[in-house]
Amino acid sequence: MSPVHDTTFHSMGSDVRLIIEQPLLPGLERPAVAAERERGYVEDFAARLSRFRPDSELCALNADPAHEVRASLLLRTAVAAGVWAADRSGGLVDPTLVGEIEAIGYQDSQDGCTPAPLADALAAAPPPRPAIRLLAAWGNSPMNTAAHDARAKGKAHLSRRMLTGFLSRYDTLTAAGLSANPTPIGRDRDSIEKDGYNLAAALTKLRAEATRFATDLAVPFSNNEAERALRMAKLHKKISGCFQSDEGARSFATIRSYLATARKHNVGALDVLAQLFSGDAWMPPITN
Repeated sequence: MSPVHDTTFHSMGSDVRLIIEQPLLPGLERPAVAAERERGYVEDFAARLSRFRPDSELCALNADPAHEVRASLLLRTAVAAGVWAADRSGGLVDPTLVGEIEAIGYQDSQDGCTPAPLADALAAAPPPRPAIRLLAAWGNSPMNTAAHDARAKGKAHLSRRMLTGFLSRYDTLTAAGLSANPTPIGRDRDSIEKDGYNLAAALTKLRAEATRFATDLAVPFSNNEAERALRMAKLHKKISGCFQSDEGARSFATIRSYLATARKHNVGALDVLAQLFSGDAWMPPITN
């Protein structure tokens, strides 16, 4: 069956073709009307999510320094798709490299330019490298797991043999990171290459700091504990905007600090509040 309506238009640097046949159910719009509607959707999508239009939603998001911004459903869906692609590809797709892309010259649309032959472009391209999700990988590492288990059992340190093995593995990995990022011949490192090299170099130089959670079990792996203590203050700001008085802010900070201290001693918030209101306030044990 030949198509009833076949139209092609240019959008997002490529040609979009719509082929729409007669509706299967009575009462649905004619193919030409449906094609016009779908073309409008594609062109609206391109206008709102273009990196090359200063008035687009995407440009407004990239330019906004705020930690949280309003975003339409379309923009949120596009961001979620980018995160999904990064996760499914193991980092080969990375939606966070706008600065790096622009730094190497891709600041304006290349639509209308004569493309390089595919064979030449592939020959000039660097080998694909996934993004390094270091914190997630490091957080799930055997060294962190061993340190966590040792703390849970009340141990003061890992065994010398176990720690030596972990640190040897760490040195092997950082050395491999430096080897994978050699100094280019005849040119400077581009921004992406600098990121990989700088990370490997920093982990090599700051070995003691990066592994302190294993050499000193009193030090946690991350600062999540500190972030959790600040979370309620950020939540209050998000909901209320501000405190109405300095006294109210101080009272809020005192209560949250008290509850956070109790939590660190494995005492529940309801328990300490019940003791407080009964006149028998819980106090942290005195340590030397």
